[in-house]
Amino acid sequence: MMSVNISFRFDILIILRALNLQNSNPKYWEAMLALEDHLELRGPDTDVYKAIEEKIKILEENYLNPLNKKVGEPVLKNCSPDLIHKIYGILDVNATELTEEIEAMVLYPTASLFEHNCVPNTMQTIDEKENFRITFRAALPIKKGGHITSTYTNILWGTSARRDHLKQTKYFTCKCKRCKDPTEFGTYFSALRCLGNEENSPCGGTQLPKNPTEEDCIWVCDRCKIQLPDKEMMNFVNHLSTEVDRVMSRRPKIAELEDVLSKLLNFLHENHYLNYIVKHSLVQLYGNEGNREITAGLLTTKLKMCQDLIDITKKIDPGNARLSLYMGVLLNEKFIGTFKMITMMYEKEKKVDAGKLQEVLNILEENKNVLKYEINTTSGTRLLNVVCKNEMQFKSWMESNDLKAYV
Repeated sequence: MMSVNISFRFDILIILRALNLQNSNPKYWEAMLALEDHLELRGPDTDVYKAIEEKIKILEENYLNPLNKKVGEPVLKNCSPDLIHKIYGILDVNATELTEEIEAMVLYPTASLFEHNCVPNTMQTIDEKENFRITFRAALPIKKGGHITSTYTNILWGTSARRDHLKQTKYFTCKCKRCKDPTEFGTYFSALRCLGNEENSPCGGTQLPKNPTEEDCIWVCDRCKIQLPDKEMMNFVNHLSTEVDRVMSRRPKIAELEDVLSKLLNFLHENHYLNYIVKHSLVQLYGNEGNREITAGLLTTKLKMCQDLIDITKKIDPGNARLSLYMGVLLNEKFIGTFKMITMMYEKEKKVDAGKLQEVLNILEENKNVLKYEINTTSGTRLLNVVCKNEMQFKSWMESNDLKAYV
């Protein structure tokens, strides 16, 4: 045997499970083999081919050969290297990754046939308690005869990152409306501040790709018209992304997040997706870090940041197809900040703005609607319970202060 630690090689175990379908469930086996594998793009000269060759070696020496020896005959009808390459291709192209409470890959033969769009018109929920049953619902209006779409990338990435991910893992390039729009529906989710060049200093303008769906597109400043190549821009963004990942991996506090955000804002548009990630964590910490005083100024900062992120989220995911949990967190933090502002003002002046009371009730109602299809997930259930408790707390506070007549 090889001296390899294989205790947690789930990338190997999933192939064993897939191969065993030919014995345990021939119907599922045939359905799986009918899926796209893109083997023509995964030949011997590719990195993915070489990586799978290493996995095949581990699979044979640590699993298949010992099993065959113990049983006295081949345990699988077919487990050739070509077949294993095919199955890895099928999984890479078609499988859905679960990363919430558990990390797993699940394969849904019918769901994998959905057309891709970076603004999907369906939402999917996977019920962990019902053997990972998947349910699709319309997230946006779908006309009769219209295309039903899902998404196979992370819609919280910018256009270049999404398209590169799809090209590398799903073997196609996206040309949806969002990908074609340099501003991504006016969010500037990929935009950088003007970086200047060797001859010119940064002018403070906004740098955007001229034609985002073109290979090696050019980025142009909207003010000084400096042009920079896509590769140079993406290398720079990837460098910043690595730094953000490093900071986020160690459960940072407010000061560290504010420091990294301050640095990012020197180079990226305020709505850039890396700034979104940092701000989404910041709004959850503002007012919740024990040693930091909760002031009206801090709450104002929190609420503005919440609203900015909510506006962006609604533009890139108008039907809450993929970002309902992100939106749920933002609405909950908006509730917390608004409620705290109301109570601070009431304690000081013994009066309250009726419009603000109604705003809080509207936030709570919107959040319950956003999360209504997340009840089959652990995180969704947990967050919805928090929202319901917050609603009870707010209504109890209004009643105890004789404010129910205001709404």
